[in-house]
Amino acid sequence: PLDLIKVSQLDFQVVDENRFPCLALARESFRQGGTSTAILNAANEVVVESFLNHKIKFIDIPTVIEDTLQHVDAHSADSLDIILADDRRAREYSQQQLDRFNV
Repeated sequence: PLDLIKVSQLDFQVVDENRFPCLALARESFRQGGTSTAILNAANEVVVESFLNHKIKFIDIPTVIEDTLQHVDAHSADSLDIILADDRRAREYSQQQLDRFNV
């Protein structure tokens, strides 16, 4: 395990969001609030599973997540039912988008 007392120095750098676009998507989802982060998470789980099964390329992951975030409306996260409904919609939409990709 990481022992911060034994670590003499930690260096941090600004993240290149062009190189790591999913970080920018996560930040934007967090800013939007509501069920936006649940939508992002659902889309991420669908596309990562597809990637691990060799159905899409790694570079396709942020494209599908971003498309899902743009097309699945986020709502106020007032209840678990609302969160689960948006999660389901995001999973369904993401899965439909995967049909566009051929590896």
